[in-house]
Amino acid sequence: MDLEVRVVGGIESCFVSLPLSLIQTLQSTRSSASLPPVLALELRSLTNQQGEEEVWHAAWSGSASGSSAIEVAQQLAECISLPDRITVKVRAVANLPKATLVMIEPNNEDDWEVLELNSEHAEVAILKQVGIVHEGMRFPLWLHGHTVLLFHVVSTFPRKSVVQLVPGTEVAVAPKRRKTNVDSYQESNIQGSKREESMKKALLRVQDPDRKLFWISEFNGVDLHVVLTSFVFIHPDTAKNWMFDNLQLVIILPRLSPKDNMKTNKNNNQKKSSSNAREGNVGVLMNKEASRHAVVRLLLSESVVRGHVMIPRSLRLYLRAGLHSWVYVKECNSTPQKDIPLLKLSPCQFKLLGNDTTIKKPDLGLLESRRKGRTRSMSSKTNLLADTGITDFSIHEEVVAALSSESLKYEVEEAKSQSDTAKCQQSLLHAWFSAQLKGIASNSGVDVRSLVLGNETLLHFEVMGRNFGTHVKEQASFCGSFENRNRIEEPRVELFYLLTNSIESSHNGKLGTFELALMGDYKSIDNLRHFELSFGKLDLGDPIHLDSVKDKVFEESISSTLCSLSWMQKAASEVIHRLTVLLSPTSGKLFNMYTLPLPGHVLIYGPPGSGKTSLVTAVAKTFEEHEEILAHIMFLRCSMLALEKLHTIQEAISGYISEALDHSPSLVIFDDLDSIVSSSSDSEGSQHSSSITAFVEFLTDLMDEYAEKRQVSCGIGPVAFLACVQSLGNLPQSLSSSGRFDFHVPLPAPAVSERGAILKHEIYKRSLQCSEDILFDIASKCDGYDAYDLEMLVDRAVHAAVARFLSSHFAMEEHDKPILVREDFSLAMHDFLPVAMRGITKSASDGGRTGWEDVGGLMDIRNAIQEMVELPSKFPSIFAQAPLRLRSNVLLYGPPGCGKTHIVGAAAAACSLRFISVKGPELLNKYIGASEQAVRDVFSKAAAAAPCLLFFDEFDSIAPKRGHDNTGVTDRVVNQLLTELDGVEVLTGVFVFAATSRPDLLDAALLRPGRLDRLLFCDFPSWRERVDILTVLSRKLPLASDVDLDAVASLTEGFSGADLQALLSDAQLASVHELLESDTSNDHHQPREIPVISNELLKSVASRARPSVSESEKRRLYSIYNQFLDSKKSVAAQSRDAKGKRATLA
Repeated sequence: MDLEVRVVGGIESCFVSLPLSLIQTLQSTRSSASLPPVLALELRSLTNQQGEEEVWHAAWSGSASGSSAIEVAQQLAECISLPDRITVKVRAVANLPKATLVMIEPNNEDDWEVLELNSEHAEVAILKQVGIVHEGMRFPLWLHGHTVLLFHVVSTFPRKSVVQLVPGTEVAVAPKRRKTNVDSYQESNIQGSKREESMKKALLRVQDPDRKLFWISEFNGVDLHVVLTSFVFIHPDTAKNWMFDNLQLVIILPRLSPKDNMKTNKNNNQKKSSSNAREGNVGVLMNKEASRHAVVRLLLSESVVRGHVMIPRSLRLYLRAGLHSWVYVKECNSTPQKDIPLLKLSPCQFKLLGNDTTIKKPDLGLLESRRKGRTRSMSSKTNLLADTGITDFSIHEEVVAALSSESLKYEVEEAKSQSDTAKCQQSLLHAWFSAQLKGIASNSGVDVRSLVLGNETLLHFEVMGRNFGTHVKEQASFCGSFENRNRIEEPRVELFYLLTNSIESSHNGKLGTFELALMGDYKSIDNLRHFELSFGKLDLGDPIHLDSVKDKVFEESISSTLCSLSWMQKAASEVIHRLTVLLSPTSGKLFNMYTLPLPGHVLIYGPPGSGKTSLVTAVAKTFEEHEEILAHIMFLRCSMLALEKLHTIQEAISGYISEALDHSPSLVIFDDLDSIVSSSSDSEGSQHSSSITAFVEFLTDLMDEYAEKRQVSCGIGPVAFLACVQSLGNLPQSLSSSGRFDFHVPLPAPAVSERGAILKHEIYKRSLQCSEDILFDIASKCDGYDAYDLEMLVDRAVHAAVARFLSSHFAMEEHDKPILVREDFSLAMHDFLPVAMRGITKSASDGGRTGWEDVGGLMDIRNAIQEMVELPSKFPSIFAQAPLRLRSNVLLYGPPGCGKTHIVGAAAAACSLRFISVKGPELLNKYIGASEQAVRDVFSKAAAAAPCLLFFDEFDSIAPKRGHDNTGVTDRVVNQLLTELDGVEVLTGVFVFAATSRPDLLDAALLRPGRLDRLLFCDFPSWRERVDILTVLSRKLPLASDVDLDAVASLTEGFSGADLQALLSDAQLASVHELLESDTSNDHHQPREIPVISNELLKSVASRARPSVSESEKRRLYSIYNQFLDSKKSVAAQSRDAKGKRATLA
């Protein structure tokens, strides 16, 4: 369609207005009901002066023009060189891609300065005013209705002809600063060495220091540890790649995150500070407020990981560079000043502040999960590294006074004169200087006679083995140090001083350095005792507070390693393999080289107590100490966020992921992720589910955005996500899709060998001993126990052992380890129920059943159940090799009272199976979906308790034929039962039994092969079976010696097992009445006789008893059972049965 373009004023937007005719045409050509919110249009001119077509792109958001022409803002038309009243052909751009990253730059320095002062407003305005961009495009931006800024688009991602700006698109603005009036020397120096500096400016990651960053010396009889803060270590390969030399003088600058950099730029522009040495290429401001720098020497060491720099923690605190953060290491070309007339030594303390990327809400400090882990932050170890401001510097005075006296036995007050203090301060500087020289010589093999220092240099001392005042008493029990955080150390006092040069640099904006050298000629620095340094005077400065940031380190309690978790070696190896692919820099280069998509992240699922948290903490510790990765660990306990609002959860996770990106390679762990992404059944209302949906979308967008930027930007380091859930069903499908949590690692219930390994690990962890045979025997008896249950079992066994030791007054040597015996575990297992067994009973202790001895008669039924249940449960390894799936589900049917329920309980007791009995109607619920959920829960409970016997009594009440229920509840229950019995997931170790007196009412699909395919008929007992039943039931009854049970069995023809039990109960009650009537003695002191059931009494009761099922009811039931069996037989089988006589119903 050909239309005219008109340039109009008064429009403050880059969106165009279209005539109604064009809008209707666009609407008619769209297959969907409405046009998109932003539509990209291609405007193509007919011909230009050179006879060529010109193309412009514009965005439309629904605005209609007041004429038949396309209306464009005047400023936009000038930027894109669109002439007024030109006739163009209009075409809608299909499949408009969404931009993830857009690089722009302001038109001039004025626009940049205005943008810095209005950065927050500009972020909102650019999305509202600019719809589409492309490389090379110029566009205006209106601020506050009167200010117009012009920008140029440098690049876009994806690299398409036109991309759309959407919420979430990252817009990066390249600064355009004014040139300052510097002298000719500095200008020539910068221009002349620009190429050299760019070659020798490295971005390295901070590594934790080791023992070699200390130098131990003696000061007036006191052990004084001097931290070596004048040099850092890098790997020789790293030095070769960046063309650094050994002992080269460098400057270390912390890399500010984009968020910190924006805040710093804004503050500096508001303050109009003119003393900033700007590093435009790296975005680091050199002023004291923005970031501190350190002038150090580089030493080479193989112990440093490639691409890392090993910096002492005290120097990191001064630089405000946390562990695993990134710093710039840059060659220092400044000429150091010599013969400094005045130096100032000021005591200082660090005030540790929270990181800007973390959560500002105080209640979210729980995310750190400092339960009982050994902290690695010095903020809890010394009063000089505090979370809050400390103004008391008396600790410096006490230590200095003690060191300045010739003997520490003198009182502190006697040694506080100004001269002694000044002398001691100078001696401390000499001790620090000597330690630095010796440390350099020891680690590089080169003797140096001087140190080149910056205008500010940090001095760090540790006084060992002395208590000074109340401050040291508080820290006397802390454990951990720079070099070894796992052993308890002696009390220490840490002193920090800041050595400053009082003369500022002569060149504005240039880093100032000065040289501190030995005065005189010394052949060796090994025995430096009394020497002079090349400076005039040392003054004592005022105390200084330095702000710093806390180290974000993994502080979970590591009670086990991957080596100790031997029962989870397979799962651990799978997790480590996938995470290595995600975090390794080598694999990242290969994926980018071949343009392959990044693999998905890891999801570990298993029931509660299966060891998920133990596994992820051990994996995290492994990658934190990995020699090539040194991953930064971010551990989130999602269960602590379950009750928080959606905004709070999003803020927390955004902060932690941002920090993970700033410290990459990082591993982000979501423990109990299902606690915030799965809606519980008791959480009613749409608000809860909508919040979960919103959070799931938020998390998936974060993961997708990271994956896109990781492949196209070299500034985005590797970050891996590891999540733990109880079940895959608790995780939304969108989170487990490809590229997200698509690598699933199950943690099933431990088998016998795994349980033995867990018991061995728990016993070893407690420094105990136990026989291997005992452990294997106990493990074989702990079916259904998970790792948590076994840990509790060992604790109970330890308690039993302690009681045994105390009762026997057993004397044990100190070097002997306590030994656990079988009796300790037997006492521990008594009345102990594992978590999965809560609400589950064992038939052996239920009603006093002991097994098959409680069953009289039913020999055929008993043999069939033994074949199906007892043998596979006792020899699972043999039956596991069967090529076909064995039948393990049984339907018991027959007249009421014939022992269907009784024999199932006895079978569970005889086979040592856990027994879950479900009464039919208790599963039904009036709410839609509740009945099916109850069925799923029952089968999940049985699977967790395997080996288990799941018994459905009165099965016809919950599984009738489908289509006969008006509500449809039982139909859905039958469908769920069919899925559970013969679904994709095979029930392992679960035997399903059902009992009914009306099998004809059951749905036919439940009785097909693979489901309840074994039918066992429990008929009325015969004479021989009645004798067996009476014998079993009367074992605990006081019978006379002349009782003839055979005769009683002959009198009870047609009685069921329940009728025979009722007969014996009546006989026992009758014997009591007979004894009471015959007792005429008034002497109550004489012991009464025990009522005994005589033969005559038993026969009398039997002759009066009647069966509970009448003959007519029997005939009706037999007719039903015959029809039921006939319906189950094939046509050929029915024809064979018609030729002969039916021998039995079973």
